[in-house]
Amino acid sequence: MGNALQNQVDHIANLINTGDWTNGMTTEDFDSEEEFEEANTPWAWLSGVLDIEWIVSSDRKTFLGASLLVSFGGPNIWVNTRSGRVDGSWWGESASALLVNDNELQQACEELFGC
Repeated sequence: MGNALQNQVDHIANLINTGDWTNGMTTEDFDSEEEFEEANTPWAWLSGVLDIEWIVSSDRKTFLGASLLVSFGGPNIWVNTRSGRVDGSWWGESASALLVNDNELQQACEELFGC
Protein backbone atom coordinates (compact mmCIF):
# COMPACT_ATOMS: atom_id res chain seq x y z
CA MET A 1 0.00 0.00 0.00
CA GLY A 2 3.04 2.28 0.46
CA ASN A 3 3.10 3.85 -3.01
CA ALA A 4 -0.68 3.84 -3.28
CA LEU A 5 -0.99 5.57 0.10
CA GLN A 6 1.58 8.20 -0.84
CA ASN A 7 -0.18 8.70 -4.19
CA GLN A 8 -3.53 9.30 -2.45
CA VAL A 9 -1.99 11.74 0.02
CA ASP A 10 -0.15 13.56 -2.78
CA HIS A 11 -3.36 13.74 -4.84
CA ILE A 12 -5.31 15.37 -2.01
CA ALA A 13 -2.48 17.83 -1.31
CA ASN A 14 -2.29 18.70 -5.00
CA LEU A 15 -6.03 19.39 -5.20
CA ILE A 16 -5.79 21.78 -2.25
CA ASN A 17 -2.55 23.40 -3.41
CA THR A 18 -3.95 24.10 -6.87
CA GLY A 19 -7.46 25.06 -5.73
CA ASP A 20 -8.98 22.23 -7.78
CA TRP A 21 -12.00 21.79 -5.53
CA THR A 22 -13.87 19.60 -8.06
CA ASN A 23 -11.15 16.94 -8.34
CA GLY A 24 -10.41 17.58 -12.00
CA MET A 25 -14.00 17.98 -13.15
CA THR A 26 -14.66 20.72 -15.67
CA THR A 27 -17.68 22.78 -16.67
CA GLU A 28 -18.64 20.02 -19.13
CA ASP A 29 -19.19 17.69 -16.14
CA PHE A 30 -21.90 19.98 -14.73
CA ASP A 31 -25.30 21.05 -15.97
CA SER A 32 -24.31 24.71 -16.05
CA GLU A 33 -21.42 27.10 -15.53
CA GLU A 34 -23.13 28.32 -12.34
CA GLU A 35 -23.28 24.79 -10.95
CA PHE A 36 -19.57 24.33 -11.66
CA GLU A 37 -18.72 27.65 -9.99
CA GLU A 38 -20.70 26.66 -6.89
CA ALA A 39 -18.94 23.29 -6.71
CA ASN A 40 -15.45 24.69 -7.33
CA THR A 41 -15.04 26.27 -3.89
CA PRO A 42 -13.41 25.20 -0.64
CA TRP A 43 -16.86 25.46 0.98
CA ALA A 44 -18.23 22.82 -1.39
CA TRP A 45 -15.15 20.66 -0.80
CA LEU A 46 -15.67 20.94 2.97
CA SER A 47 -19.19 19.57 2.58
CA GLY A 48 -17.62 16.21 1.69
CA VAL A 49 -15.31 16.11 4.71
CA LEU A 50 -16.16 13.25 7.07
CA ASP A 51 -15.14 14.89 10.36
CA ILE A 52 -13.64 18.14 11.60
CA GLU A 53 -11.49 18.57 14.68
CA TRP A 54 -11.05 22.23 15.53
CA ILE A 55 -7.67 23.48 16.70
CA VAL A 56 -8.13 26.49 18.97
CA SER A 57 -6.02 28.49 21.39
CA SER A 58 -6.34 28.11 25.15
CA ASP A 59 -9.13 30.70 25.23
CA ARG A 60 -11.24 28.20 23.22
CA LYS A 61 -12.34 31.02 20.94
CA THR A 62 -9.37 31.80 18.73
CA PHE A 63 -9.29 29.61 15.63
CA LEU A 64 -5.85 28.23 14.79
CA GLY A 65 -6.68 25.52 12.29
CA ALA A 66 -8.63 22.36 11.63
CA SER A 67 -7.96 18.67 11.10
CA LEU A 68 -10.22 17.37 8.37
CA LEU A 69 -10.88 13.65 7.98
CA VAL A 70 -11.19 13.00 4.26
CA SER A 71 -10.81 9.20 4.17
CA PHE A 72 -11.09 6.44 6.75
CA GLY A 73 -11.28 2.71 7.08
CA GLY A 74 -8.38 2.11 4.74
CA PRO A 75 -6.53 4.36 4.55
CA ASN A 76 -7.18 7.11 7.08
CA ILE A 77 -6.27 10.52 5.65
CA TRP A 78 -6.37 13.84 7.51
CA VAL A 79 -5.80 17.35 6.18
CA ASN A 80 -4.36 19.61 8.88
CA THR A 81 -4.59 23.31 8.08
CA ARG A 82 -2.54 24.28 11.16
CA SER A 83 0.48 22.16 10.29
CA GLY A 84 -0.06 22.54 6.54
CA ARG A 85 0.09 18.81 5.94
CA VAL A 86 -1.90 15.93 4.56
CA ASP A 87 -1.21 12.78 6.58
CA GLY A 88 -2.29 9.26 5.79
CA SER A 89 -1.92 5.93 7.53
CA TRP A 90 -2.78 2.35 6.68
CA TRP A 91 -1.71 -0.80 8.54
CA GLY A 92 1.36 0.74 10.13
CA GLU A 93 2.46 2.60 7.02
CA SER A 94 2.31 6.37 6.83
CA ALA A 95 2.63 9.05 4.20
CA SER A 96 2.51 12.83 4.21
CA ALA A 97 2.57 15.78 1.86
CA LEU A 98 2.93 19.50 2.43
CA LEU A 99 0.27 22.07 1.73
CA VAL A 100 1.91 25.09 0.15
CA ASN A 101 -1.20 27.02 -0.82
CA ASP A 102 -4.04 26.25 1.58
CA ASN A 103 -5.11 29.84 2.28
CA GLU A 104 -8.57 29.37 0.71
CA LEU A 105 -9.19 26.24 2.76
CA GLN A 106 -7.90 27.84 5.96
CA GLN A 107 -10.22 30.84 5.42
CA ALA A 108 -13.23 28.61 4.77
CA CYS A 109 -12.49 26.60 7.91
CA GLU A 110 -12.15 29.75 9.97
CA GLU A 111 -15.49 31.05 8.64
CA LEU A 112 -17.16 27.71 9.40
CA PHE A 113 -15.70 27.71 12.91
CA GLY A 114 -17.16 31.19 13.46
CA CYS A 115 -20.70 30.10 12.52
